[in-house]
Amino acid sequence: MTHRDPSPSAHPTASSPPSPSAVPSSSPPSAHRRLRPTETAEPLSPEIEHLLLEALRGIRYGQVLLIVQDGKVVQIDRTEKVRIAHQ
Repeated sequence: MTHRDPSPSAHPTASSPPSPSAVPSSSPPSAHRRLRPTETAEPLSPEIEHLLLEALRGIRYGQVLLIVQDGKVVQIDRTEKVRIAHQ
C-alpha cells in the first residue's frame, strides 16, 4: 500500500492558478494592444457585412461571435442550438 501525503502543498487544487512561468504565451505582447478611447474599429467591408448577415439569417437559438484583432474582424463563429419540444 502506498502512503499519500494529504497536505495541500502535495496536491494543488483546481482552484489554484498556475504560475506565470507554467503558462505558455500564445501571442506576442503587441497582439494584446487595446484601442484607445479615441480610436475606432475599421468599418465593416461589404464582404464582412454579407458574411455576418448570413450567419444571423435563420438562426433561432444560438450565438454569432465576431473575433476582432487590431480593429479588424478576422473570424465569425456561429453556434446554433436545436430545441426539442417534448409533448
